[in-house]
Amino acid sequence: MSVRILVVDDEPSLRELLHIVLEGEGYDVRLAACYREANETLAHEQFDLVICDIILPDGNGLDLLRTHHQT
Repeated sequence: MSVRILVVDDEPSLRELLHIVLEGEGYDVRLAACYREANETLAHEQFDLVICDIILPDGNGLDLLRTHHQT
């Protein structure tokens, strides 16, 4: 099973760059452009790693991570 990574960033070029690089290294990568989209994705899927911008147009990335933090 490959490592699953969610990339959350409102900057399309950075999102796409990370997608290309991480997939090229063999990771299973999903993308989200905003807090809402990431929140919905995290509610239905599990990831090994989330790379998240802190300042999103519709919310705070740290709040997003705190909401979905698994112990």
